[in-house]
Amino acid sequence: MKVALVAPAVPYRLQDAPDLQFPPLALCYLGGLARGLGHDVTLIDMTVSNMGLEELADRLVSVRPDLVGISSLSASFPCAVALATLSKKVVPEAAVVMGGMHPTFTDLRTLETTDTDVVVRNEGEATFAELLSCLDGKANGKLDGVPGITYRDEEGVIRRNPPRDFIRDLDALPAPAYDLLDTLPIYLKLQVFLIITSRGCPYSCAFCSSAPFWGRRWRARSVSSVLEEVEKWVTTYGARRVVFGDDNFAFDQKRVYDLCLALKQRALGIDWRCSVRADTLNKPLLAAMRESGCSALFIGVESGSQASLDRLRKREKVRHSVDAVRWCREVGLETTCAMLLGLPWETEEDVRANIRFVNEDLRPDEVVWNLLHPDPGSEFYSHLEEYGLRFVINDLSRHIGNAPAVVETSRLSADSLNQLWMEACLTAGTVGDTVS
Repeated sequence: MKVALVAPAVPYRLQDAPDLQFPPLALCYLGGLARGLGHDVTLIDMTVSNMGLEELADRLVSVRPDLVGISSLSASFPCAVALATLSKKVVPEAAVVMGGMHPTFTDLRTLETTDTDVVVRNEGEATFAELLSCLDGKANGKLDGVPGITYRDEEGVIRRNPPRDFIRDLDALPAPAYDLLDTLPIYLKLQVFLIITSRGCPYSCAFCSSAPFWGRRWRARSVSSVLEEVEKWVTTYGARRVVFGDDNFAFDQKRVYDLCLALKQRALGIDWRCSVRADTLNKPLLAAMRESGCSALFIGVESGSQASLDRLRKREKVRHSVDAVRWCREVGLETTCAMLLGLPWETEEDVRANIRFVNEDLRPDEVVWNLLHPDPGSEFYSHLEEYGLRFVINDLSRHIGNAPAVVETSRLSADSLNQLWMEACLTAGTVGDTVS
């Protein structure tokens, strides 16, 4: 089969946020998988290119794919919908398959309102492989036997198959096929290379959809597997910096120690960064990370109020974040801390107390102030009315955490939230800018 995988454009431009531009890792994994199964794969990356719909249409007509696969988050979903419509127009014989977080949690609505034939829910590799086999006629050809998909049958009826079990052995996955990216030179210039070393999250934070998407069982790649991918980036592509994009990179401290030791012994000269929970850190671990080439950590702090952390179900103490940032400072690691602004119960004074906490107690190198934007799959999204949340902007491309606010609460209007966000950015700093 001819397979075209398309990464939709994101709402922020390359020049505005170069550090947020990573290769479309999910599609690179699927591309490597499909190619390994003998399919002819084309990967079209619109995230960092200036490709418009007209040029994409020409590419699709040239490739004549049997399947068009699109991966989407909430902010890129409007573009993904346009891509599905375009695909059906220019290559009507192709099956249009959508996956990613947003389609997973809106699968029925996605099929009802867009030109999508199949939604691959949650973790995609095993489901995509079986779907390809089914569509290629190598299986029984019946979609009703493929776990993990929602689809429109031959009579137009939408069917939702049972979920698929999550992949236990992540080392068994084929390596992501970065060589399929025609935009690879851009990423090489930016020196932002993303590696995922684990999946799954045992926590149930009310604002987050990661655990419902990846599962609540934390699953990790072996140190040797991770090291092999790092070495590939360094030796094949000349990478000088990698980002470990796991939600819970330091969940298993022994594994982090082992990886740090391996990186130090290989002397790859690589600068690396990661995302962590504060309560998984201690000073000796941070020192080992620094010695192995780590230069910076992204820490999800969310709030300096213990009452708010408890209501968010973070299962974390404020002191964990304060200690973690101080330890990082002492061992020479930079910190970027993410804060949430506009929680359902917050008043103006609560927000200002949070700003004071960042300035006086936390004191990270950088802070990202995120306006609350409930995404499908999260507790907040599933219980909007219960939490007193109301969407005031329905344009999903605005759902990136910057002003203007997309929801207002029972305590704070959208205008008040916008003003408080600007106040937070001006007094404590932020990464990013308003969306015009």
